[in-house]
Parts: sequence; structure tokens; C-alpha cells
Amino acid sequence: MIELNAERARRTIVEHTERLAGSAVLAGPDAAVPTAPGWTVTDLVEHVGRTQHWVAEIIERRIRGPETPTRPPRGLPAARAVGCAVAPPLVADAGGGEPAR
Repeated sequence: MIELNAERARRTIVEHTERLAGSAVLAGPDAAVPTAPGWTVTDLVEHVGRTQHWVAEIIERRIRGPETPTRPPRGLPAARAVGCAVAPPLVADAGGGEPAR
């Protein structure tokens, strides 16, 4: 069985985010997403970017309860930057300690 740890999670997030970004560039921002009727590639990438930003904020602030996260920048480059630059380092740093809330 493969062990899940912070470093493996970080590498996987980076790898999958880079694959999504590469596929998004190839498909184009207005391409339809076959598995999400009515969504474009831009919608999908922004959704993933917002989700990664939200998770990174939860990890960074060690949030334990309901709270409204801040809004990340919109757009393909911003969503990729959020996924590749913000979430993975925080996953690596999330090892221990007490939650802030």
C-alpha cells in the first residue's frame, strides 16, 4: 500500500494542477467540458483554483469551523498560480500543531 503523507500530497497536487493547466491551454478557454455540461474550460480551471485557494487558506489558518474564505484572483493564469504556488507549500507545512480556531 502507498503511504499518503504531506510531501506525496504536495507532489500530487502540483502534478495534477500542471496537467489541468496544460490541458486547458491546449483546449482553449471556451472549450466545453464534456463531464460538466454547461461548463467551459475557464469555469473548470477557476473552480479548481478557487477550491485550492480555499483549502490552502484552511490549512494556513488552521480553520476548524465554518468560515467564508477569501476570493482568489479570477482567470486561467491566476487559478494555476493558486494551485501551484499556494496550496502545495501549505500542504507540506500542515504537519502538526494546533488549529487557530
